[in-house]
Amino acid sequence: MRPARVTLLILVAATALILGYAGYRTSAPELARKPDVKITNRVWVNKVPKNDRDVVTYFVLLDRMKQRVGALAHVSAWRLYADRLRFRLDGSTLVLESPQEQATTKFKVRTWACPKEAPKPYDLCMELSQGSRKIVLYSERSAAFVAPAWAEGAALGPCEGCTEGDLTRLFDAE
Repeated sequence: MRPARVTLLILVAATALILGYAGYRTSAPELARKPDVKITNRVWVNKVPKNDRDVVTYFVLLDRMKQRVGALAHVSAWRLYADRLRFRLDGSTLVLESPQEQATTKFKVRTWACPKEAPKPYDLCMELSQGSRKIVLYSERSAAFVAPAWAEGAALGPCEGCTEGDLTRLFDAE
């Protein structure tokens, strides 16, 4: 494995631990029904990095029992920017809540096997769309994992003051 990829994996793992600890310190009620297993408990990315300064978007939705939390991170070997999110999945509609931004937004979700479309080593695609804007993320079938035990208490309480907003900018790497 290349050193840059190892560094990215370490940064993603560190982000997950940090976000998990922050979530562990909070509590919440059940947020939604059990989401589609295809998009949860899996790491999604927007591209394969070209070099150690190339920023990649990592998107993870953790589904552990009653808790639905996730993280969206823009990561290079030298930079890390992350947001914790709550989510619910109603059919093909993904609702993301950002207590930090005090906003919620809805995306239409479509997933499919895409071994010829996705950059290597990915073979799954997920399209998030909102109006005319579309974001395509990639994952590997082998990238699915069991949500860690700390995710059980990781969701937050109600997002007080949250209003309908545009969180699509969170997917834009800076």
